Amino acid sequence: MEQAQKNADGQRPYTMRFRVTEDERTDLLAKAAAAGLSYSDYIRLKISGSKPVTKKATPERETIIRLMAALGKSGSNLNQMARVLHRKADDADGIKNTLTMVEYAVNDHRTILDHLNNLLEDGYTG
Repeated sequence: MEQAQKNADGQRPYTMRFRVTEDERTDLLAKAAAAGLSYSDYIRLKISGSKPVTKKATPERETIIRLMAALGKSGSNLNQMARVLHRKADDADGIKNTLTMVEYAVNDHRTILDHLNNLLEDGYTG
C-alpha cells in the first residue's frame, strides 16, 4: 500500500464535502475510530488504499506513551541525583538529602513499572 501523492508543498490541494445521514456519519466515525484513523484517512484508505499519513494512537498506546514519558522524567531525575552524589562525596548532609530524593525517584519508578505491568497483564481498562 503506497502513500498518497501530494502536491509540491506536501499538501493535498482539494477539499471535498458531502452530505450523509446521521446513521452514516455515526457509522463512518465509529469505523474510522476502530481503525485508529481520522475519518479523512479512513475514506482515503477505502477509496484508493492509500497509506494514512498519521495514525491515531489507541487509548492503550496513549497510556503507555504517557507512562514511558513519566518513566523517562523519573530516570532523568535519578541521573541528576547520582551526579550530585558523586560531586558531594565528602558532604554527609548533601548525601543524606540526595539519598532521600533517590528513594522518592525509585518509588516513582516502581509505581510506573507496576502500572505498565498491570496494563500488559490485564489489558487497558480505561
